Amino acid sequence: MSISAYHASLLKSSDHLVNTQKQYILKPEILVYVAIMKHQPFIVGSPNCSIAPCPQIGNTCAVVLRQDVGFHADDGLQWPQWLCPEEPHLMCVLRPQRDGDLASLWDAGEQRDWREDSSSGSGIGMYSRNFLANLDIAFTEIFSKHEDNVDFATVHSHSTTAPLMAGSSETTGTARFLTLLHTLAAIGLDVLKTTPLTFNRSHFTLRIVQRICIEYQALVTFERSIKKYVRFEAGPDLNRTQTADLSFMGCFTNDVKLLTALIAARIPVWSVHDIDAVFNKQLNICCIGASTDPDNLVDEQHRSSRVRGILYEGSQTSGAKYRAMRDYLFLHMGRFHTSALTGSGSIASRPPLLPPLPSRSTARTTASHSRPRKEPYPSRSARLVLPVHTFLPAPPRAWSAALESIDAHESRCLDKSSRPNSGYFLPRPDLFTSATHENSIKLVNAWLRIRGFVLLAYSTPTDISILERPRLGHQPWRQWLSDIAGGTTTQAGSSQDNRRKGNIKSAVVEFMQNIQEGNDDIQPSISSTPPLWHGTPFKPDDALIWREVLWELSFLSFRLELQDIDRRLSTWDEGPSHHGTLLDVFCMRGTSLLRCDLGMANVGLMDVDWRKRGQSVWALKTLMNSWDVEKPPAITDGPLASGYDMSSFAQLEAEVVCFFIDTYWRIYGRAPTLPTQLSHTPPPTRCSWSVPKLYIIQQPDGLWYPRTWVGR
Repeated sequence: MSISAYHASLLKSSDHLVNTQKQYILKPEILVYVAIMKHQPFIVGSPNCSIAPCPQIGNTCAVVLRQDVGFHADDGLQWPQWLCPEEPHLMCVLRPQRDGDLASLWDAGEQRDWREDSSSGSGIGMYSRNFLANLDIAFTEIFSKHEDNVDFATVHSHSTTAPLMAGSSETTGTARFLTLLHTLAAIGLDVLKTTPLTFNRSHFTLRIVQRICIEYQALVTFERSIKKYVRFEAGPDLNRTQTADLSFMGCFTNDVKLLTALIAARIPVWSVHDIDAVFNKQLNICCIGASTDPDNLVDEQHRSSRVRGILYEGSQTSGAKYRAMRDYLFLHMGRFHTSALTGSGSIASRPPLLPPLPSRSTARTTASHSRPRKEPYPSRSARLVLPVHTFLPAPPRAWSAALESIDAHESRCLDKSSRPNSGYFLPRPDLFTSATHENSIKLVNAWLRIRGFVLLAYSTPTDISILERPRLGHQPWRQWLSDIAGGTTTQAGSSQDNRRKGNIKSAVVEFMQNIQEGNDDIQPSISSTPPLWHGTPFKPDDALIWREVLWELSFLSFRLELQDIDRRLSTWDEGPSHHGTLLDVFCMRGTSLLRCDLGMANVGLMDVDWRKRGQSVWALKTLMNSWDVEKPPAITDGPLASGYDMSSFAQLEAEVVCFFIDTYWRIYGRAPTLPTQLSHTPPPTRCSWSVPKLYIIQQPDGLWYPRTWVGR
């Protein structure tokens, strides 16, 4: 039987492969690939699933991309973490234990185990004493023989089978890493037991401590109980009858020879590939072993699907990077697996059982005539992308999660002829981080030179409606700032390019002429003095200053865009009640809505204390309830009579934020500028505003109730 005929017969077989659940993330390189071999099919999945798949030796090899490991993973304990990338070491995973001294290492650490400190009233607290006591028992059990484990790793440094360290031949590296894990776990446990934190910080610290303890125990198990069965001479004479400790699930290494040795020792393999290295024609392989009962390949909740060749999860389904990864997996994974099964111990030529590469020919083969027609895969929902950069202040998780969840298909938006102006009142913050660092400095210097004029024009009272205020597109803002910075040079171009540049310059001139409309005292001008930030020279190497500048842009842009869409959709008569609710979104009653001060950072919608930001979320909900659009029950329903705890409030906040972003997308055809949080406290010299006492409210412990203001 020919290769193509054999491949076709497998496609028609009734065998099922298991495909893990996916959770969409921002990166497009989530490759899901299924290669068919007689008894050794590959299953490739992203680690962003609820439960990690457990491959079985001889039947399955699971492949994931290295960038996905630990990136937006639903449960970090299920996947190896690069806690110390500069130190070569094995990464291990333990089989979960639901009872006994180590059970707390797999405890979810939910909010019911966390106690808020009522004396502070600021949303900080600690895990309960009973919870921390169980965690302390697990820590003591894990590290009870720490000195012996370090001595064992050091003594066996000259063994012919040890160590199996990634990129290292010294077991002393293992000993150093064991010591490092012990130190980190002790520090993390001490923080949990002595330092009140927000729930998110407490939970994050707990996960780190759990991950370290699990990795430590698995590494010790591997060193003492498993490594003696793994040899570089992978061949049929290797003892395959003994199995590893049941507590062991896996290990990590990028040693290509060790990959075949692990398979030959009856340890299944997970391979993790660095897509950038693949694209650059370099080889960078890691592997993880795991054993499981063949009837329990993965958890029941995972769906099963028939073999259908190549699947791709993400937005990029074509292009050089996709083809490089596809061809790489077809070629190399078969070589690794076959070399292990045949005992060759090296990279073999293309195995005969591996299916042929997909043909680019449009002619149908004889074998393909009898193949049932493959149904097209359902279309994927388009997703909005959140820019990420060191200098960009980040929005709260509720806002970033809502942005990622929006179905951003163009068909859901208003027709282009009916859409309002989708330009920007101010330059987008990511404009200053999307260029090289040198050009970014020029752009931010240019913005600081016109900042005073633009902000004064927006903040000065005027009779001009927000709907009629001028705005610029993203590229005109970039072009204007580049011209101010002197970063553009006259080059010959096509008539279309020249026309486009002329249109951009005309838009900029119109913007400068119109922004002061209604304010005759404000004239368009560009400062010739060196750029200043709150009276001091701008320091391009100070990341904190960058974040303050970009925070101000995102904060003011969000306010202007909220006013714009509210005035466009609201059925609420403009008056004190409506204006007061708009001010409540930012905790700014008694303050001009377009005033911006660094003291306003992390206040209102951005407050880290959920009960303090509750009133702002409720004010935003009240505003949107008056919009002339179809609204979900979360917007139209009244408050809970019993009040909101942290969990019910988080659900309310997520629904309110999601509705705002989704509505903005459907009206304007683009994502709104999200409000962000500052990661530091600005110095008092740059802060002249404080939260009005009106918003300082005492609430019952653990609960929040919406408040109706007097005079509304």
